[in-house]
Parts: sequence; C-alpha cells; structure tokens
Amino acid sequence: MLEQVKNNQDQLNLNIQESLVRAMAYNLSIKKGKKLTEIEMSTLIDELFACSQPEYSPNGKKTYLTVSLDELEKQF
Repeated sequence: MLEQVKNNQDQLNLNIQESLVRAMAYNLSIKKGKKLTEIEMSTLIDELFACSQPEYSPNGKKTYLTVSLDELEKQF
C-alpha cells in the first residue's frame, strides 16, 4: 500500500492524505474476475456515480467510457 501511495504522489501529484485514501480504496476494491450478483452490480454502479469523481479509479484509470449510438452502429 505504501508503494501505491508513492506512485499516487509521483504520477498524479496528490498530497499525502489523498494518496493514502486512494491507496486504501484500491486495496479494498473488488478484484478482477470476481463474480457479482445483480444486486451487487447495481449497488456498485450507484456508489460509483455517488462519488465526486466517478470517471477515475483510485489509481487514476478511467472507470467507464461513453459510446454514442453512431459509434455503436459502426461496430455492427
């Protein structure tokens, strides 16, 4: 977790408190590959959009992307 704090400070130019909070959130996050119930998925989405910055994960990665209907139609 300390390494994550250091990375947050170096890469995202965050203060120590913000870096620590992000590192804790990252370490407590749901791990890749874990199966979620429909209720858990719905709750997770609701909690994501209740955040002040829902577009980024604790490690600075984008959490979602928006695709227009035109872009979606081009894929098919």
